[in-house]
Formats: sequence, structure tokens, C-alpha cells
Amino acid sequence: MGSWGTLGPALLSLAGVALGAGGSLFGQYLVSRVSERQLEVEESAAHRAELKAAVLRS
Repeated sequence: MGSWGTLGPALLSLAGVALGAGGSLFGQYLVSRVSERQLEVEESAAHRAELKAAVLRS
């Protein structure tokens, strides 16, 4: 095997790439969850507005 002097920087670079990729995936996951929650809130508000309008018409 290679010495730590040549193998170390390569492993640290690889670890940095893996950490960056993991961080990007985790960030996308969080954005996806927030977007999904916002959609649920908007749909719920629209449904409530429809029900209110129906009640006020009768």
C-alpha cells in the first residue's frame, strides 16, 4: 500500500466529496419536506374557503 503521505490527501479529498454530496442530498430532502408541507397548508386553506363560501351562500 502507499504511504500515508500520498494516500492521506486522496482519502481526505474523497471524504470531502462524500460529505458534500451527503449535505446536498440532505438539503434537498429538507426542501422537499417543506414544499410538501406548504402545499398541504395551501390546499387546506382553499378547502376551508370553499366550505365558508358554501355556508355563506345557504
